[in-house]
Amino acid sequence: MSTVPALFRGLVDDAALFPPGNAPMARAVAGHRHHRAAPYADLVGRFLCRDTRVGELTNALGVEDRFRLGLIADAGAHEVALTVAALRHGAGGAITVEAVEIPLAHDDDLLASVAVTAHVVPNVTTYLEIPRAPGWLDAVAACGAARAGAKLRTGGLVAGAFPTEREVADFITACVEHGVPFKCTAGLHHAVRHTAPDTGFEYHGFLNILVATSEAGAGGDVAGAVAERDGRLLAKACATVDAGSTRAAFIGYGSCSVAEPIEDLAALGLLDPDLLAHLPAASEEHA
Repeated sequence: MSTVPALFRGLVDDAALFPPGNAPMARAVAGHRHHRAAPYADLVGRFLCRDTRVGELTNALGVEDRFRLGLIADAGAHEVALTVAALRHGAGGAITVEAVEIPLAHDDDLLASVAVTAHVVPNVTTYLEIPRAPGWLDAVAACGAARAGAKLRTGGLVAGAFPTEREVADFITACVEHGVPFKCTAGLHHAVRHTAPDTGFEYHGFLNILVATSEAGAGGDVAGAVAERDGRLLAKACATVDAGSTRAAFIGYGSCSVAEPIEDLAALGLLDPDLLAHLPAASEEHA
């Protein structure tokens, strides 16, 4: 029996290669290998890698490694399709590409971009990262029509990378309304919405996203869930969330730290604290 509740299974994609962690490939691969063998493995989703670094990844894998990959388009939609095709013929079973994530440009016609990009990579789940530009919520609806997923960037290295509470609530509501499975990326290391003391950035919390998704499905207070800063209230709300429908909508998010979400869930009583003993040393995850 899994030690991870259904609401959190596969929630955290391993983005160790990405900012602000920026782990070297060998360390990121070793870390993911550790996570997949740990008692909390069910919480960990795919290993995320830019398509331009796939050669590094394949060179770093051991003969026994079997990685489920989320491929991030770095060189363009058509280039990531070529990378997927090459992996299917040359990875020797070590890598299974389960999803591709493709950013749409801010200056494009978003509706046209969705139509063109949604099916560039055949037979692989595609998430289109939608910029917060005019017409972006219409682009969410277009993802539904194209049977593609959507992706929201929820943070970054500058204040402008963080969407407002209202924008996050509107995105979640649109995804649920149009039946669009969605992912988030960046800035969701921690469970609860908070202000970073060193930068003043307003960070969203992954529990906020989970509860807000549940509220959207029930016609409830999505904005209130996004804005909530009391972890105890969010943890209590999780007890009434339907894991199946909520996670069918909110697929998960990428985090350069796997340890931090586990630590937060344990602190809130949502995960067995004994799992903390199985985390890699902080120096191993962040170096």
